[in-house]
Amino acid sequence: MAVAVLTVAASAQNRFYAGGSLGYGSNSYDGAITTQSFTILPEIGYVLNDKMTIGAELGYKSVSNKSHEPVQTDGTFSFNPYFRYTFFSVGKVDVFGDAMFSLGLISHKSSYDGGTTSTSNATSLGFYVKPGIAYNLNDKFSLVAKFGNVLGFSSARSGDSGAKATTAFELMNLSNKLSFGFYYNF
Repeated sequence: MAVAVLTVAASAQNRFYAGGSLGYGSNSYDGAITTQSFTILPEIGYVLNDKMTIGAELGYKSVSNKSHEPVQTDGTFSFNPYFRYTFFSVGKVDVFGDAMFSLGLISHKSSYDGGTTSTSNATSLGFYVKPGIAYNLNDKFSLVAKFGNVLGFSSARSGDSGAKATTAFELMNLSNKLSFGFYYNF
């Protein structure tokens, strides 16, 4: 029985990973901050074989726009399961693509200088194909970068009655969505 347990444990070694990414951004005009964003995306995954992986991100993103009145703040909780395919590996470098489904719960708040505040909620659904690259420092640690969307579709609908959905389609949008992360493999 002990040999069977040790065999299963040894074969499962480095099949799981945990990590994620953090992000912060701000824009300013003439020294005054106009937009700030903060993102935290913890991530877990399971390696099926040398080419295929399944995983999920569970995250939060906050964006605050102070450039005009009303000051607008959006907070989004998201759940993003994905399927990863590694196209090729060269030494310690893996090049991959993620096919990701996204579910988001969005809270929007507008604040006016006179003290008036309005809030609304929305839900979003999306599908994205994201390219990425991983550099495996050793058997336990990896650095990961993801480069926007090769393909993306999203739709968001406010919780207000009669509200219409807002949809977006992206093709080869690699310019503004670069993220860096860190994985611990176990």
